Amino acid sequence: MTISLTGNDVKLMWGKEDDYGTAVTADKVFGICPSLQSWTITRNQNRRYGIGNREACTINEGNTEYALEVEFQLTSATDLFELPFSKTTGTPVTQYEPDTDQESATIVANFLDDAGAVISYTFTGCNVTSVSIDTSSGEPLDVTMGFIAKEYTEGTTALTPSYTLAGRTFADATITIGTDTSTTVQSFTISAETGVGNTYGIGSRLPAARSFGNYEYTVSIEHIRNTDLNLASLATSAPFDVTLVVSTGESSSITFTLGDCSIDSYDTSAAGEDEVTESLELIPRTMQVEIA
Repeated sequence: MTISLTGNDVKLMWGKEDDYGTAVTADKVFGICPSLQSWTITRNQNRRYGIGNREACTINEGNTEYALEVEFQLTSATDLFELPFSKTTGTPVTQYEPDTDQESATIVANFLDDAGAVISYTFTGCNVTSVSIDTSSGEPLDVTMGFIAKEYTEGTTALTPSYTLAGRTFADATITIGTDTSTTVQSFTISAETGVGNTYGIGSRLPAARSFGNYEYTVSIEHIRNTDLNLASLATSAPFDVTLVVSTGESSSITFTLGDCSIDSYDTSAAGEDEVTESLELIPRTMQVEIA
């Protein structure tokens, strides 16, 4: 009997590679409640035409691209941030920030066939292309990571993920805008594009190397205006920092610091008895993740 698969039939783990593209054991989990949002294979086929026929005379395969997107709830297992921000400094406080290159990972996904047997897909040479951290009032604190991979293989490696850490929510977060800590932020999103890409050469359809472009950061904040904090005054101010501190519930914290933020857009809404809301789109110059 054919059985449709759901996300409950999929398992996902990762491991940090010592050498780009060389598989390692996937022994780490993605926070808790992970989901494989997408797994994309692009073969970049192209048509070739010749005289005497309006239809293609052949189809040629171009460079192959593999991409994945993983979403999970943030926990205190923060070594994941070493992937988009490879430079590590500080003792005992650990700080992650951009470096001239990035760490790569092996990601393994388990699917089940209709007999319950495991089909595993191992993606090697995975680099983070994007990462976002977001939450809103009453919601979990979610992380979404996009990856490109060098190649993948199919096998039967069974994963046994163990989720022992509690997920963090909006209630664990404190956000400071400039010098003021706001208690009426309704939602926020911190996003980073790493600029990493694949480099191809003659002789293989798979990537031969990686290229490291520029980092780009954005911050989106929705805030209920109160007498303590007026975001409109920041719209014409000098650049300022935005800091998000997340308590992990285990006598430690994760701090995201967005430095030298400039306001890209400001919007406010005031209608009748509704609360006055403010929306900010910020462009930070720097980003750092600190684990204390």
